[in-house]
Amino acid sequence: MHELDSDLNPLLLVRPRLLMLCGLSDGEWRGATELARLADVPISTIAMHARTLKDVGFLSTNVKYIRAHNLTDLYVRITAPGNEAMCEHIAALERLLGAATSLTIDIRQAKSYYVFKVHKSDGSAIFIGRKQIIYAEAFENTTRVVTPDGTHVMPGRVSLATLQALYPDLIRVHRRYIVAVDAIRGLYQNSDKTHRLETDMGPVPVSRRGVAVAREALARDRS
Repeated sequence: MHELDSDLNPLLLVRPRLLMLCGLSDGEWRGATELARLADVPISTIAMHARTLKDVGFLSTNVKYIRAHNLTDLYVRITAPGNEAMCEHIAALERLLGAATSLTIDIRQAKSYYVFKVHKSDGSAIFIGRKQIIYAEAFENTTRVVTPDGTHVMPGRVSLATLQALYPDLIRVHRRYIVAVDAIRGLYQNSDKTHRLETDMGPVPVSRRGVAVAREALARDRS
């Protein structure tokens, strides 16, 4: 057995269940029909897995009992325990498999509703969703993630490359920085001929290669 196997959640080793939780991790209610398209399975399969996830407290539903006749009216929402279990399971998969695996593809298919569990300096933990990230900066042992609510530190095992692979709307503009395209206000040249991005949370340095990447992303975003 691999030493990380104990970190995996057996319930979430079933692909449709993991994709369901990924698709729900923004905390909104979603219909079974939409989740069936997301996971590319019949709606009856979604119902079967929804029952299991509800029984263990990972999901809430808009109906008391999930019956065959009401599947098109079924809506589900992830719970806090479900969100935590999903994040811990995906982190274990990333450590076990690496970022360049089908896991990345699956999460991208799940519309990248991936949420990071970020450990703060006081020992507590919070969850940060894709759309909350303005930019991230890599250090030797940690990754600093900047959001509208402040700056948070996550373990270094989640690399910038992993973040960028999971979130197509984040671009790499520097060896140490990735930035959310919709948080960029402009690209500017400094007096020493280097470049910087002005973002919703302040300036971010840009490498020579990052200048072309940023210009292309901004042109695409504004077209």
